[in-house]
Amino acid sequence: MASLNKVFLIGNLTRDPELRVTPKGTSICQFGLAVNRQYKDDSGATRDETTFVDIEAWGKQGELVSKYLGKGSQCMVEGRLKLDQWEDKTSGQKRSRLKVVLDNVQFLGAPRGAGGGGAAPGGGDDVDQTAPSERSAPPARRQAAAPAPESLDEDVPFSPARRRPTAVPFPHPKLQLFNNAPIMAHNEILLLKPVEGLGGEGDQVRVRAGFARNFLLPRKIAVPVTRANKKHVDALKKRRAERELSELSAAQELAKKLEKTSLAFAVKTGEGGKLFGAITSADIHAKLVEAGIELDRKRIHLHTPVKTLGKHDVKIKLHADVSVDLSFDVVSENPIEPVATEAPAADKKEPRKVSRKEAKE
Repeated sequence: MASLNKVFLIGNLTRDPELRVTPKGTSICQFGLAVNRQYKDDSGATRDETTFVDIEAWGKQGELVSKYLGKGSQCMVEGRLKLDQWEDKTSGQKRSRLKVVLDNVQFLGAPRGAGGGGAAPGGGDDVDQTAPSERSAPPARRQAAAPAPESLDEDVPFSPARRRPTAVPFPHPKLQLFNNAPIMAHNEILLLKPVEGLGGEGDQVRVRAGFARNFLLPRKIAVPVTRANKKHVDALKKRRAERELSELSAAQELAKKLEKTSLAFAVKTGEGGKLFGAITSADIHAKLVEAGIELDRKRIHLHTPVKTLGKHDVKIKLHADVSVDLSFDVVSENPIEPVATEAPAADKKEPRKVSRKEAKE
């Protein structure tokens, strides 16, 4: 029977993480997570319900939790349920505890010691603690937080939604890479670079959320569809038109060069000119490279390998509007041996069957 043990939780730490190391050198971090739920009772009043969950993180994940999270920090936990059972040495009774073993963690606040209320002991929103007489004065400009003494270049799972939106250096510096939209099964994105089978620069397409989140957005091939990004569609389409015109011109030049090119393949043959092997698109590509013509092997459309001598044609599609029929010859490098013919067997008279009567005589 199929089974599934997977837990997703978002909440705040109830205490500072406790990190310890096993005798074998494995790190274990234990902390508590408070998960809130709001609901309405029979009278229509809003009620809050808090569930406290024990979390256990092993290895590198536990070290990161201990280093960057504190009491009140918010995070998202992905893990599995585990039931611990033991016998109380004092009373002798059997006891059990249900906890979550962490698989992945996403930090939803600022790192501890980097400013902000994400890692403050009490958590929650910032509270204005200035005196009433001081509140009438215009607020002073907040000083930038001093950089943390330790490097944050390691792979720390802080949520991109809480970071300052980064910018794409090419082709438009003001294009935003991240937004606060919820993760859905499909996402609308705006392409910055051409993607085969999907579209070109400036196209708004709908793709799987995982494909956008894990491939297109990190590689800066696309950006989310926002008002700011839509302003640059005209510039992207203009750049696309220039690129397509350049590609068409290059394809036409290459087509002229291919029309003047002739290829010949010398192969070993057996009786009757039968080839040992066949001529494939890889062989044609190698010949073109030897002739000083560089092109993508996928542009050579040879439906079936060539297995006979003589003159043949292959279609090379250089562009959507440019294609060339390239001719090549397949010749034998050794003299063709004639097919051996079997001589007709001499007529042989079958021995006459002797009857039983003749055999007795």
